Amino acid sequence: ALSKAEDSESDDEGAIDSVKHGKPGWGPDGRPSDYQSNNRKRRRNLNCLSALATVWVVPCDKSAQAVPKPAQEVVVGECILDAQDAVTQVYFKSIYGTSDVEEIVELELQHDNRNLSPGQRAAVNLTAQHLVPTADGRMVPAGYLKPGMEAGGGVVKKLRVHTSKPNTQFEVATFYTLSGSLLAGSEAADHSICHNAAACGVEVSSYDHWTDPYTSIDTRILFNLFGGSVVNSKLYQAYFWLESSLLDEWMHKLWPMELESLNLEALTV
Repeated sequence: ALSKAEDSESDDEGAIDSVKHGKPGWGPDGRPSDYQSNNRKRRRNLNCLSALATVWVVPCDKSAQAVPKPAQEVVVGECILDAQDAVTQVYFKSIYGTSDVEEIVELELQHDNRNLSPGQRAAVNLTAQHLVPTADGRMVPAGYLKPGMEAGGGVVKKLRVHTSKPNTQFEVATFYTLSGSLLAGSEAADHSICHNAAACGVEVSSYDHWTDPYTSIDTRILFNLFGGSVVNSKLYQAYFWLESSLLDEWMHKLWPMELESLNLEALTV
């Protein structure tokens, strides 16, 4: 189960398809409610994975096999698997519980040609605004995807919305990687631990907006100079989120990622 939350839709009837939006926590226009209000309040929480999502840690020189690990246990400086079996390094990470994130989207890909073992799925829990790469090279918020679209390194099978209980928190993780993306998978508590990242992994971005690599350049520079000692400090983490809350708000105002402008139907298989 999601950390400190409940699955509001536990079976296939709860899957979000191309027309049946309006489920609890989803607006009438088909967008998760986080898109419709309080974006300023929630700005720092947009690009998050579940803290229990699986990532695959590997030596930076690829001298050993990748090992699955919960996102909350990964540390700055470690290398993890990226798309196409590449390796990328984590240069910033933050783990926190937040009542601002009231919904998490579960993105599941079709299982065709994935060599999955029984009980395993190619799926990941993430915030609706977290960017996911599409087959045509774009980055699209997870909450805008629909079944049949080519994204995340496969074809979307279904999406579900998980809603937190009253007075509880989701525990979520923000990752910034040098490549700007990573492979992430299901929570080990829900499914068998998957050692095969190519089968279970979903390709996701590190960001929630295309300007994030530029607005976070100071973080990358500090990591390159001092490793994780500075970017992990409480002082820098406080500065990071203050800076993000100011800059991100303006970036999203200047260059909004509106559903109507994305022409997502072209992604449907």
